[in-house]
Amino acid sequence: MGILEKEGGSEIGGPGRVRVDGVDCYYVETHALNNAQLTVRPGEVIGLVGPNGSGKTTLIKAISGVLKPQVGIITLDGVDVYQIKPKRLAQQMAVVPQSTDTFFFDFTVEEVVLMGRSPHIKFLGTESTNDYDVTRKALEMTDVAQFADRKIAELSGGERQRVIIARALAQEPKILLLDEATSQLDIGIKIEIFDLVRRLAASGIAVIAAIHDLNLAAQYCDRLLLLNRGEIIADGAVEEVLTQEHIAEAFGVSALVRKHPITNAFSITLLPHHTPGERSSETVHVIPGGGKGAPIIHALVQKGLSVSAGVVNTLDSDYDVAEYYGIECAVEAPFSPISSEVDSRNVQLIQEACIVVLPNICFGPANLKNLEAAALAGDKLVILEETPIESRDFTPGVAQRLYGDLRERCLVFTELATLVEHVESHIG
Repeated sequence: MGILEKEGGSEIGGPGRVRVDGVDCYYVETHALNNAQLTVRPGEVIGLVGPNGSGKTTLIKAISGVLKPQVGIITLDGVDVYQIKPKRLAQQMAVVPQSTDTFFFDFTVEEVVLMGRSPHIKFLGTESTNDYDVTRKALEMTDVAQFADRKIAELSGGERQRVIIARALAQEPKILLLDEATSQLDIGIKIEIFDLVRRLAASGIAVIAAIHDLNLAAQYCDRLLLLNRGEIIADGAVEEVLTQEHIAEAFGVSALVRKHPITNAFSITLLPHHTPGERSSETVHVIPGGGKGAPIIHALVQKGLSVSAGVVNTLDSDYDVAEYYGIECAVEAPFSPISSEVDSRNVQLIQEACIVVLPNICFGPANLKNLEAAALAGDKLVILEETPIESRDFTPGVAQRLYGDLRERCLVFTELATLVEHVESHIG
């Protein structure tokens, strides 16, 4: 009985534990992997992340028995994978490659998935009823059963990739290796595939996946390995690996890393690499809310302008961007109305600024003081209006009245780029 029928898989001296111990791999003279160390336990989903050429695919090839290391050893349940006969190893491990371009043959989808049963069929043997049952379940699990009688060459790239995943599942492996296996799929199918991966892990299968999308890796993996230039530079839980420092080291970009206040899942936003430099002597104050201030703050800082912000709460992306750039803020606790002390700080920052920007934010009783503070800016105020105030007013018309008065006596922009150009030229 395999993973499609019950927990666990066929046995080879244990439940399916992979160990990579001090592995070096080369392509001719290129040192592609250096001193790789990894232990994968049954039921774990391990994500391999890193830039192109970092060693993710090389590590998967080494684990699967395709690329023999020059140094070190890789074992499956204590047995060197390169000492296990290929057919026996294929009963334990299945690989899903990134590309399906090699499968433009005259086979039906069912025939391709049934190929996954070949490691379990004796020499000169034929498929059994069980082989067809496992194939059917694999087709259903990957939602390609409706294509069973169609030629695989007739399918889209995403559909073909699901067929290849079904073929891997038909092997009933204990270890599933995914090499950027969802890179050609749209986001909905990616989520379906990774939901399937989590269900497979719950049944006891271990999954090692090279993943391009950091947010998907953060959401679905138990552990991450971050690779760069053949080195594993971080190994651990998501919060230990996907830090601003590690992302900058591996990808050469800046990032905001935060947890969603409701789902508690990590979210990674990549930003252009920012090198702190000299900023303008005059300050632009941004009155943010609900993440609407973040793109304005980012755009102004990238222009070399000094920026302040308020009022921001500590669970908002506006706060994350402000903290990342080290700008001065009036900060309030999340889900709290603006206190008198924080409001006074916001007013002070408004008075010190040469320009005050009011983004396209929503207003309710908790943040109405932000709108009242904006009125104190006088002719220094500019507005970014992307949607009518009527759709953003959650007060009994109070916000509309205050906003209407402000709108009559200040500049109003409908595009961020135009607003930033105005601010930059005014300060310059």
